[in-house]
Amino acid sequence: MELKRHPWDQVHQDYSISCDLIISNEHIRIKFKIIGNLQALKIESAAQKPVFRDEIWKSTCFETFVLGADDRSYSEFNFAPNGDWAAYHFDDYREGMKNLTIKRPNVELIKDEGALSVVIELATETIPIINNGIGICSILETQDGKSYWALKHCKDKPDFHQKHCFLHKLEAR
Repeated sequence: MELKRHPWDQVHQDYSISCDLIISNEHIRIKFKIIGNLQALKIESAAQKPVFRDEIWKSTCFETFVLGADDRSYSEFNFAPNGDWAAYHFDDYREGMKNLTIKRPNVELIKDEGALSVVIELATETIPIINNGIGICSILETQDGKSYWALKHCKDKPDFHQKHCFLHKLEAR
């Protein structure tokens, strides 16, 4: 899946971001691949011991949103390239936010010639899969500022919480 850049961003670098999603009985594996000027990206050093941390979205991060069965509630998962993560449940659009307790995800950063991959592996029970809509997005912070990436953007300003942007479907097992 190719993520689209929001036109509102401040970055003058040329990037592309793609994402692969693989679901097995044990794990959900999300792989983001960034191609572009990797030296300009601001990425935190690897955490000694990754932890739950709020406000990951203030820098380079990778996010997944999963719509609930009631089509109103949703879960948000944030992953920093250094391994830190956050997980939240919302009752409705930006309302009723609560921390979600999940097993620590495995986040691996792989630097390749001209590409950077962030591979996230979650325990399957972390995300309820009942034909939910899913939003996959990213924020890249560079020396120039931030750029906002998603499967679809639904507003003039970046807003990954819009359920109309949860395009991909997770199939029930």
